Amino acid sequence: MSATIRRGRRPACLAGIAGLALLAVAPAALGDPFEPVAIAVDAPAIARSDRPLAVTATVTADPDALTGTDGPVRVRVKLATICGGSFEGTDGVTLLDEPLAPQPRAGTALRASATGRARPAGAGVQSVCAFVASANDERQYATNVDATVDVSARCTTAARRVERDERAAARSRRSLRSARTARRRHRTPATLRRVHRARRTALRATARARRSAAKARGRCGGAPW
Repeated sequence: MSATIRRGRRPACLAGIAGLALLAVAPAALGDPFEPVAIAVDAPAIARSDRPLAVTATVTADPDALTGTDGPVRVRVKLATICGGSFEGTDGVTLLDEPLAPQPRAGTALRASATGRARPAGAGVQSVCAFVASANDERQYATNVDATVDVSARCTTAARRVERDERAAARSRRSLRSARTARRRHRTPATLRRVHRARRTALRATARARRSAAKARGRCGGAPW
């Protein structure tokens, strides 16, 4: 009796599983008909204020979604406190403003990436404002204002300290090599003392640089120096 019940329920379970599988596969198979053109932005979460900030924008478009435009299609990105409704309407630093390469072709889907960089104008959390527009009539095809970058004063200070400490560590290692060379040439108590002093200095400087680097990684979310 129990075996008969299990045999009777198995087709229903399989049908339910098959239905769930169809539901899971259907959206991927159909794609997203509401965004024929899209732009994605890759930008660091934290950046220094004294170094150029690099961003990469990737534009994807369905076949013929960008054909017939008035002039070349451009990808345009600014770093701003607030994104406006367009590239011209956004008050900020231009990170990227280039024509897409390759340009759209009739009947062909498009995927193109471009990278740009510029030094931020100030500190604080800022938005990355990305637009896809035609060059001549400024018609806008896609926008992305989701990414933000923390242009961090704490990260900038910590990274500068790393650079300073690493330079000091490099100088101390050069002094140690020089002291060892002198010791090989002239094996005297004075050259031995020089080697010992240079070694202590190099060890301390190297340890200081490592501590600075560890602190900067915590404040910068990586190693931006």
